[in-house]
Amino acid sequence: MTGFNIDYFIDLAEIPTYQELQQANIPTTAVDPNSAAVIGYVAARGAELGHGLVLEVDGKTVPLRLISSGVIFPAGAGGLPTMKMGFVYEATYPSASSIADRQNVSLHYADNNYPDIQDGRRSLRLHLPVRCSAAQSRPQTEAAN
Repeated sequence: MTGFNIDYFIDLAEIPTYQELQQANIPTTAVDPNSAAVIGYVAARGAELGHGLVLEVDGKTVPLRLISSGVIFPAGAGGLPTMKMGFVYEATYPSASSIADRQNVSLHYADNNYPDIQDGRRSLRLHLPVRCSAAQSRPQTEAAN
């Protein structure tokens, strides 16, 4: 792996879901996550939300590229839909040859999307390559033998 994958999730309650769908001119009843309108909307939102994410590696901003998006509409209170969007962004190391061989890399992440939403409504998973020597990968008891 020569970079990072970031899984980014947005979980919207009934009213924010209604507002988002209205802005996109998508009917709020019987929402089909596989419709062309919804797929196009979610992809566009993923690109837009990606601009609000900042990843710095060793002080250098790394561009994020949207590689996957998806959405589900679980039923909420009163039968109104809620919306859970998921996006995968990819970022490459600023200089693969200089960072890939290092054991310590400084990462800084900032999410500037939805500044009025509490942290509990969005989540992030950052996938980093794991590097270790064969001796480090064995349990302590095996390494001692």
